[in-house]
Amino acid sequence: MKFSNYNIVMDLEEDYSIIYNTYSKEYIVYNKSESSIIKELMDNLVKRSYNVKEINCLVKLLEKGIVLKKNINELEKLNFQYLKERFNSKTLRIKIQTNLDCNIKCDQCHFKGNTHISNDTLNNILKFINNNMGNYNKIQLVWCGGEPLLKANQILNVSKKIVDLCENNNIALESRIITNGYLFNEDIIKNLKSIKLKNVHINLPLGSRQDNEALYTKYMRSLYKAIISNIKKILDNSIDVKLTLNITRLNYDILLSCIKFIPLYYRKNIDIKINLMDCSKDIPSAYELHRYLIDQGFSFDMEKAYLNHCPASNNNFITINPDGKVVPCPVSSSLGYYYGHISDQGEFIISEEELYYRHKNMALNNKEKCINCAYLPLHSGNCAMAKENTLIKCPYNNHHFLNPKEKILLHYYNDLKHKENFKENILEL
Repeated sequence: MKFSNYNIVMDLEEDYSIIYNTYSKEYIVYNKSESSIIKELMDNLVKRSYNVKEINCLVKLLEKGIVLKKNINELEKLNFQYLKERFNSKTLRIKIQTNLDCNIKCDQCHFKGNTHISNDTLNNILKFINNNMGNYNKIQLVWCGGEPLLKANQILNVSKKIVDLCENNNIALESRIITNGYLFNEDIIKNLKSIKLKNVHINLPLGSRQDNEALYTKYMRSLYKAIISNIKKILDNSIDVKLTLNITRLNYDILLSCIKFIPLYYRKNIDIKINLMDCSKDIPSAYELHRYLIDQGFSFDMEKAYLNHCPASNNNFITINPDGKVVPCPVSSSLGYYYGHISDQGEFIISEEELYYRHKNMALNNKEKCINCAYLPLHSGNCAMAKENTLIKCPYNNHHFLNPKEKILLHYYNDLKHKENFKENILEL
């Protein structure tokens, strides 16, 4: 046996420590007073005999992936899993960017303009799906913008046609939408299940800064209350919600006071993410804010993280912008990067082959400092657009987001607060 290269050992609050495996996303917690016993066992994994306590400890460490068989090459295993996700030949993943427009027009938004997808482009996408669905057994569909619900009728109409195509060809369909959440109405919400919508990702808006802070506060409070009302209606229909809170000094107090209107019994079904949009001594860190929201009953879901974080490198992933161009991602669309377009016959025509194959051939992080990093499984996939900007540093050294250690601690804290079988993670020696 051997100790995994992807183990992180950290002290927790009070009297406990944690060993967390970043590949399995499993961990054990033990009393600090027993650290010497753990260390002795870790330093002497190959022995002629073990006592009962040591055997019980090793069984749990093996179950969690913290200890492995000696002949396992973890880097090769990780690389295999990475390639398996990238080249999954059974699922077609399509992201449709309906517009570059938005009903709220936040100051810090990437999407500026009024470009909207046409019915002709939507028909071409339908032809593309119809032409290709024979090669797959599942389709994952994501609607995004701008604000996609500005095109709600078109989304519903096209989605229903895709549902029919999939049912007629015995293909599973799973869809979701990324939206600011304001434009939902009774008719849209009523149709969510009929279009196989599994998840709604609500990205709470920042609004536009105004000279009069009192007017801004009044406007944003009204805006957030309307969105939260919609969130409750979505959850009433048993649709999962992921909630991203974009926080600045101006909206911090308003936002935290408004989300308290979400009933406690619904909060465990909401996966939260926080982006700090500016630094201010008046705002707690992203880690502290996540802890606070977990205390309020919301969830932090670490287990859903992909090994490959950039879908642009996936073999069967395609993003289509409002002009019918195939792009790496919605943000790259606004920067002018594209691979080609969907033709009138529903064919993907690649015109920028160098860019396309550079992104599709993206390998596991192969820099020496990345390969030897115990956090590698948490961020093994490069961002496709990072290849176009060589100055981009490790994305985890950024105050806007949680760093890997903070994610680990939040995974533990979320389980501590919400997981019924949490005791399974405690090592009794």
